[in-house]
Amino acid sequence: MAAFGAGLDINLAGAIVGWSSTASEQTHAALWSNYTSLPQDLGTLPGGTTSYAYGIDSSGQVVGFSTVP
Repeated sequence: MAAFGAGLDINLAGAIVGWSSTASEQTHAALWSNYTSLPQDLGTLPGGTTSYAYGIDSSGQVVGFSTVP
């Protein structure tokens, strides 16, 4: 993961959510935590190809969306 990406929200613990490109050039929701430079792929809904994470709260719950055909 991660040729391109963007952070869209950060919580008080320093976890960042947003999106990142995959090796197959899809866009997936992503989480950067524990001060790592590589994002964790949060995936998509079953059958989906695109997802974005827009917010993260203090308990680490993420909100976003995923598209399906």
